[in-house]
Amino acid sequence: MIKDVVHGYSSFISTFGALFLPSLRTDLILLLVGIKPCLRTKVQDYQGHEVSFTQWGQEHHLFHAVAFGDFFYLSPSPGLVQQAKQIDHALVPHERSFGHLLGYPECCCEKIASLGEGNIDAYEMQLVKEPFKGEFTLINPASYRQGQAFISHVPCSTTCMPSLIQAKKFTQFLESHRGLSLFAPWIEELEKQKGDCHEHKHTSLSTVY
Repeated sequence: MIKDVVHGYSSFISTFGALFLPSLRTDLILLLVGIKPCLRTKVQDYQGHEVSFTQWGQEHHLFHAVAFGDFFYLSPSPGLVQQAKQIDHALVPHERSFGHLLGYPECCCEKIASLGEGNIDAYEMQLVKEPFKGEFTLINPASYRQGQAFISHVPCSTTCMPSLIQAKKFTQFLESHRGLSLFAPWIEELEKQKGDCHEHKHTSLSTVY
């Protein structure tokens, strides 16, 4: 975890947010609070902001690299940044090793490796149609593209415990900063999921009795 997660996140988003897809917000928080060792996303107009990226990284002790003009990597470790860049563009299958580097649970890395990179989107589309019950609503990746998910990977199942552990670390951070409008999208999503969970329990009890 960096020294000041709130400042690091707010300064990055206010300066560079428009250059990234909304999903970057989830990845960035997970990186800054120490859940992800490295992130990978895409960036627009990197050359026009290269100096600013470097300055921001120096302030927060984070390192970045760019490959093929728009693949953006960020980590507290310069070695991991370069390793991610190399693995990501290797010609041999690398779903497992790249997943490990990005901090995904072992079981989820194995699942994606068994499917193959080309089948990830189809698997995700099918998975989000399945019910995520109770606390496991936190690992539903459906809102990742909107930047409101609590994990940054596709879980191996709707009951993946290692994924839930990551998500709950994220929510613990959010709860400790609940009053900040900066994190309102996640707080709203968290409250919605709590409501869905309560409604599910009530319905279940009504069915039994």
